Amino acid sequence: MELTEIETFLALAEELHFGRTAERLHLSQSRVSQLIRSLERRIGAPLFTRTSRRVALTPLGAHAHRTLGEAHRGLRRSYDEAVAIARGVTGTLRLGFLGCLNGPPLTDTVAAFTRRHPACRVDVTEVPWAAPYAGLLSGEVDLLLTLLPVDEPGLAVGAVLVSHPRVLALRADHPLAARSGIDVEELADWPVLDCPAEAPDTLRHAATPPFTPRGRSWPTCSTGRCSRLRRSPARRRTGCPASGPSDVRLPCGAAELAGPENVVTAVAGRP
Repeated sequence: MELTEIETFLALAEELHFGRTAERLHLSQSRVSQLIRSLERRIGAPLFTRTSRRVALTPLGAHAHRTLGEAHRGLRRSYDEAVAIARGVTGTLRLGFLGCLNGPPLTDTVAAFTRRHPACRVDVTEVPWAAPYAGLLSGEVDLLLTLLPVDEPGLAVGAVLVSHPRVLALRADHPLAARSGIDVEELADWPVLDCPAEAPDTLRHAATPPFTPRGRSWPTCSTGRCSRLRRSPARRRTGCPASGPSDVRLPCGAAELAGPENVVTAVAGRP
């Protein structure tokens, strides 16, 4: 049995269209037909029903799709692992992350790395807001998933893995809640929930600068002193910093404070 026949069969079983299958595999349609006929001869029965309008799996074809698909995925995993070992991508990657990046930014990153390097284990450790870069500088972690900007001597900033527009979260009964957008200068009239007080100034000022672009003082309050904002149960489980008693917050992402008691709106004029 040829591996090319199996891969062509699996692709056609997903596409159910000879033209799309040929395009996906960079083959001609006649070559796809030839490979499918060859596999059907080897098995001894049709795997597809074909008409001028549609292609469908036969019951045998559906069974073969399940079993051959599982076998092919296992073969691909074994091959990728062998390649990873040959290239030296083995051992353990120690990944640190800032608490508010728990959830998809973290899990998607780990999943993508694991798929590419199956022979390498990933150990994940949350770093404290008070010293987010300490583990990286000491060698306790190899990489750090953190917020930008990073202004720390001796550290290099890698690729941006996820980016979100800056939004403002408010209580649903807040005077600004009905607005579709808010200018950053207006926030000088309202206390905004600050990042954790122990976070580096670079991170805190990126989220809530001490002054607006026009120089007005930007009042903030800490998580321990103020917030009636409600966080969704889903986000509470992810380990994002707790909101504290301001009615206004600039969260990590719109989903963090989404819920019936809160609204999220765009912020304009922010540097």
